[in-house]
Amino acid sequence: MKVQYVMHMIAGLLTPAIFVSAQSDPIEKKTVSSVTAVSSKDLGNIPFARGNWQYQLRRNVAYSYMKYSQSGQELGHQNELGFNLGANYFVKQGLGVGLELDAMWQGSHYTTDNTSSRWMVYGDIMYGRPLSQNFNLYGKLSIGVGGEHTSYKAGSVSNSSTDNLFGYKIAVGAPIRLFDKGPIYLTPQLSYDYCHTSFDGGAEKDNGLRFGLSLEAYMGCPDYMCDSHHGFSLSKNIYQPGTGFIDFTSRGRFGFGTEKTTYSGSSSTQEENYSSESVKFGYSYYALRNIAIGGSLELGGSSQKDKNSNYKVTGSDWMITPMVTLNLPVDNGWNNSFLQAGVGFGSEKTTVHNGSSSSFDKTNIVKYYALVGYNNFFGKRLAFTPKIGYEWNTYKDTDTGIKQKANGIEIEMGVRLFLGNKWRY
Repeated sequence: MKVQYVMHMIAGLLTPAIFVSAQSDPIEKKTVSSVTAVSSKDLGNIPFARGNWQYQLRRNVAYSYMKYSQSGQELGHQNELGFNLGANYFVKQGLGVGLELDAMWQGSHYTTDNTSSRWMVYGDIMYGRPLSQNFNLYGKLSIGVGGEHTSYKAGSVSNSSTDNLFGYKIAVGAPIRLFDKGPIYLTPQLSYDYCHTSFDGGAEKDNGLRFGLSLEAYMGCPDYMCDSHHGFSLSKNIYQPGTGFIDFTSRGRFGFGTEKTTYSGSSSTQEENYSSESVKFGYSYYALRNIAIGGSLELGGSSQKDKNSNYKVTGSDWMITPMVTLNLPVDNGWNNSFLQAGVGFGSEKTTVHNGSSSSFDKTNIVKYYALVGYNNFFGKRLAFTPKIGYEWNTYKDTDTGIKQKANGIEIEMGVRLFLGNKWRY
């Protein structure tokens, strides 16, 4: 069982709610009025109770390496590595502190080599109160620092730049409990984000409003359990007909703001308004034991407009991917292993407006993929799921008919939510 042991070690290192041990002090009863008292059990169901960890059910780690070709000739390759980690711990009822890491490394290697990286580390402080048994409200302040690096190389010519980042986020969220006394919440959040980039010769200020919708967990130590150390009781019968799971890429976002660039020793500035929206949802349903059918939907859009001219760029994209998941049909922990395959189709469109003229590029996309993974359960219906697979993509320009092909490795890890019959927890 060495492979399973390695999976458990990975989950222990990467799942924000697991890699730090929580306090398990019992919560004393508190009287809230002369008539009604809240028991320690009831307090344990408050998401902001002392000793609870708060984190989002999202993709935590992603890596890809894709080779590109056209008419049988290899063009080059692209690689990408990203981290989205974060958790908050409630040191007392209502008051939580935590850390966030957002980092991305990208490389584009064709006739020239272009690389970029960006990272931000935030410190969080949040305060929350329950307004009813299933509806809650919190405020959160995040302050962060980071860096950005870009490099370019073509033969013997090369250059690079390094920028310093500072930013903060002020957010209000409203966690809505999805299941009776369960730790899973659907949370709409509104935030104001600010980021200041200092580079050699100037500075850039980015600020705007963001709205997000995501799944969150608020869990104390009694909610955690190592599945393999308890006879795989958490995952027993989890892949029966009528059950299903929501994948960790599911979330929604919308934002708009202004980006302004100033240059040292000059009064000239560059300023643009922008907006972006993104919706991703993935769900699979077990129609038969160990066999799930489902799919994912991705919708996105963006807009950038120069404030000093009529120049504007808009973009849109969509992708629909039907898929099937097959769990290993055994009556032990290897039942959590699975094979997944899917076929996706969609398109990307970019439109450039310049005064009264405009032009656009549209690309149709078809993709195939196959992957293997393992659901490592650490709580009721929650699993940390690493996946590794191979993907084949075809991109066709609708104007010229030219096709490009890309294929390569995809790796991702995150927390999945499994649902019982009729979406019960």
